[in-house]
Amino acid sequence: MTMPIFDLHCDLLSYLEQDIRRTPYDLDLSCGYNSFKKGGVKWQLLAIFTETNDKSTLSGMKQCQLYQDLLTLPHFCSFNSEKGQSDKDTVCIKAAVENASGFFEEDEPINQGLMRFNDANQRVGGFAYVSLTWNGGNRFGGGCGDNRPLTNDGKILINYLADTGIAIDLSHTSDALLDSIMNYIDTYQIRCKLLASHSNMRSINDSIRNLPDRSVKEIIRRDGLMGINLFRQFIGNHPDRILDHVKHALDMGALNHLSFGADFFHAPDHPRLGDNKLFFDKLSDASCYPHLIDQFKNKLVMSDEDIKLLAYQNALKFFS
Repeated sequence: MTMPIFDLHCDLLSYLEQDIRRTPYDLDLSCGYNSFKKGGVKWQLLAIFTETNDKSTLSGMKQCQLYQDLLTLPHFCSFNSEKGQSDKDTVCIKAAVENASGFFEEDEPINQGLMRFNDANQRVGGFAYVSLTWNGGNRFGGGCGDNRPLTNDGKILINYLADTGIAIDLSHTSDALLDSIMNYIDTYQIRCKLLASHSNMRSINDSIRNLPDRSVKEIIRRDGLMGINLFRQFIGNHPDRILDHVKHALDMGALNHLSFGADFFHAPDHPRLGDNKLFFDKLSDASCYPHLIDQFKNKLVMSDEDIKLLAYQNALKFFS
């Protein structure tokens, strides 16, 4: 089945940052234009990904410029562009942040970082979402594998994101950080959008990067969004396990809160992750969506209308 796709997360920008000769049209790129076109991707959020180190903010600002450069190339446009509405071969893009360390040094005054972040936000026309952390901890709290809760700087950043209408991404939070974010926004009645842009179900595959059921229920209760991740380690030992993740989420009432967040990246850039089999063959690049949708239709017996919700309608509503 061919259907337009809205995907919440890929690492095209960090791929381009590695080498000036790289382009979004490179044929071996899992999250590039050619695979987007084959897979029917119409809306793609582009993560500005950085680790937490002394080069984080340089990388973050460089990727902002790369995002701006993309908007000048054929077949790319911003979400609100009329070109995206009229040209079926054009991919509508919007920037997001995977790890706020990309705009905040660890030891600078928080207001100095907020000035840099505000400049970056204006340059890209507004970020879709921001993850406070990545896999480790930083000045805002604990990422995966680091059980620190929300810090005072994290509270300041959440207030800023809520005031500017930028969604808070929970995909890389530790359980302690996720719980303390929920407690903080409830205690002070902060109105903000919440999503897990690229996370699966922990009860199906026990990875710290996947969401426990209680967090899934909270995201649903708060009218949030979850992006199904296609990284092999988060799916399980067989590609069909992705169907179990989707079914479990649907059984919990997530029909109006599911989307795709494939997490495609250029595997050779990350040798520490192991061999190149980081994705299952049939789920290895953005051309896989027609196959996935057929799986949902035939094996999960989802209706066309329900599939449309997951494929693009839920995400369009969330970011409208």
